[in-house]
Amino acid sequence: MSIGGFLISVGLFVYGWTVTAQTHLIAPLIATGLIGIGLLKRFMLRARWPPALSRDHWQ
Repeated sequence: MSIGGFLISVGLFVYGWTVTAQTHLIAPLIATGLIGIGLLKRFMLRARWPPALSRDHWQ
């Protein structure tokens, strides 16, 4: 989960830094891509973790 949290934090920081009118359009888009990848990693891990704890999974 730490990789996803790190990507979300970096993406939000970069997005806030590059959303001004002086930067190129691609910079905030890359930042939102980082945010999206971070959110995807966190939610996928959270969705896979509870079934792995059940006893039926390990038998």
